[in-house]
Amino acid sequence: MNARRCFCLLTILAVALLFGCADSEPGPVAAPEGTEYADTDIAPGPGSVTVALKMPEGYKINSAAPTKIVLKAGDAPVTFADGGNEIVLEKPTFPAETPVTFETGGGTLEIQYVVYYCNTGVPAQCYTGRGQVNVPVTVKDGAKETAVSAVLTVEPAAATGQPDLSGG
Repeated sequence: MNARRCFCLLTILAVALLFGCADSEPGPVAAPEGTEYADTDIAPGPGSVTVALKMPEGYKINSAAPTKIVLKAGDAPVTFADGGNEIVLEKPTFPAETPVTFETGGGTLEIQYVVYYCNTGVPAQCYTGRGQVNVPVTVKDGAKETAVSAVLTVEPAAATGQPDLSGG
């Protein structure tokens, strides 16, 4: 392993330990004004949940780090392909899509995430962030949509080195 890659991996580990991201669950992050998700009307039956990631210019996902998305049906009428109400996507490729079954009813789909990303212009300048986006879902007969989509937006790290992640 070359020195640059080793340094980058050590930086990621140090940041994860400092911010408690390595083994902890993501915490809630308020979406900035204007990025609230509107209630989505979905048709009952087979469908999908898609999560996209919007990165600022000059940044990229660190493929060596354990980026993770946790989808939780909570009170939403969603069942994942394995029959459960929660699924974990480890090191997903974006946009990440997972098959689901929608049942009649309403509720909120929780999307928790931990994202590791790096500045492509500065070697070993990597960041980590975590958050949660809540997407209201209503499943009813007559609706035309069969998919729920969300976009996680990563803003450039501030001067403090802390990322600003929001669902937008």
